[in-house]
Amino acid sequence: GGFWERKQDGLADILMKRITLFRSNLYRKGAVYDRRVLDDCSWKVLRNRYPERVADKSRILHGYWADVRVPGDGIFRFRRELYAKDSEMLSRIMSCNAISVHVRRGNYVTTGVKVLGEDYYLRAKKWMDEHVREPVYFLFSDEPEYLEENFKVFKNAFIVKENQGGDSFMDMLFMSCCKHNIICNSTFSFWGGVLNNCPDKNVILPKGYLTNYTQGLLGTWIEEEG
Repeated sequence: GGFWERKQDGLADILMKRITLFRSNLYRKGAVYDRRVLDDCSWKVLRNRYPERVADKSRILHGYWADVRVPGDGIFRFRRELYAKDSEMLSRIMSCNAISVHVRRGNYVTTGVKVLGEDYYLRAKKWMDEHVREPVYFLFSDEPEYLEENFKVFKNAFIVKENQGGDSFMDMLFMSCCKHNIICNSTFSFWGGVLNNCPDKNVILPKGYLTNYTQGLLGTWIEEEG
């Protein structure tokens, strides 16, 4: 939010976010199953107490969504038609032992949120190289030019640049289609790992980040020093 949001988003994006927040406040006092706008806490209540009401209306979900235990029953997933998008990069991802690498910068740099150092990614890469046969790395970032300059050590790797602007959310879809994931301290890449349906996936995350929420996930979640 704040200045960074106003600087980066178009007017339509800002209005939609403001309307969403306004509607959320309007529905906050009503019964949870009647609310049109839900955050992750009220969504959990709806799922647990009124599972039969989950799909009885369209809903807007707002919040950070940092708890993997919230969804349940695989209810969150990308629409199938998105997979049919004409994308050479997506086809390449789905045809090899793809490993996603997400580097979050953007407002992290300007607001003082910790940006993971290159050492973290090198340790994660070393682990993947030792445990995955013929790995191919796909690098994602809100600053792809940073990857070109600072991630040259990643051989047999591709920088994904095609999902920009209104298509930025497709990066999460692409990451979820990888066999394994190296995520950062961002719920964007966290959900790329959560939505990865490979039963033998390995997901590497910064030590101490969302540890309590990764228990019981399919595959193996491994911590590395950030």
